[in-house]
Amino acid sequence: MNVRLTQFTASIPSRLTKLWRLDGNGQPEKISGGQMMEGHAKVVGVADVDEFAALLQTLKPSQALAYGIPPIDEGPVMTRQAWLAAGKPVSAVCRTKECMQWPDGPGVLFLDYDPKEGTKTLSREELISTLESICPALAECGFVHWVSSSSNIFRVDTGEQVRGLAGQRLYYLVENAIDIPEAGERLQTHLWANGFGHIKITTAGSLLSRTVVDSTVWQTNRLDFAAGAECVPPLVQRRGVPFVRPGRLVRLLTDIPKPSDADEQRA
Repeated sequence: MNVRLTQFTASIPSRLTKLWRLDGNGQPEKISGGQMMEGHAKVVGVADVDEFAALLQTLKPSQALAYGIPPIDEGPVMTRQAWLAAGKPVSAVCRTKECMQWPDGPGVLFLDYDPKEGTKTLSREELISTLESICPALAECGFVHWVSSSSNIFRVDTGEQVRGLAGQRLYYLVENAIDIPEAGERLQTHLWANGFGHIKITTAGSLLSRTVVDSTVWQTNRLDFAAGAECVPPLVQRRGVPFVRPGRLVRLLTDIPKPSDADEQRA
């Protein structure tokens, strides 16, 4: 089995992940990651969840993953504007929806959990239990779990925990990646139907539909900033290692069944 995905390495900017440092008052400060302008893309393959977990641990702050793949196995990354101006060169990778596609075969289903503001953060076991309560067949499937790049930040000079467990990532290897968008829509409906959805109100008054997992990540060109944060001493990150549960690949449209009319109505 060869599960294909894309590894991006940025040259401009030099950092894609978040940066943690102390500000002028000695308080922890989080700086957002950069938007990749130039870099290199390479399609890589993993055989199982253990190999995927090993890949995650090699990522540097300049690197990110995408679960769609470009038409070529490897090449320089160009912005859409530069790519169009150059006449759409086939030797380069443009990270847009029109240039990235789901693998025709095994791939990665990425589930991104960020706790709802003001609520208790689910543990790994609680998150898994929530998903398997609505899609029981997932209990047979293997996955990789790791905490987000904003979790578990410490001050080594004082021993203080600056940031505890925040977001979490779940990765399931699937038989057919082309089914990810439809399976994602089904999962969102099941979550809403079982009481795991909520409406987020923005400062502008917009109403955003949310569940325990982020539906916006199921795009071929969406980057997963899976590498750890870059920390300026005395801050360090202690994410540990990914948790791996062996199991079979997910059969997306079987293991995440089509919601019934009653499910749709409850949602």
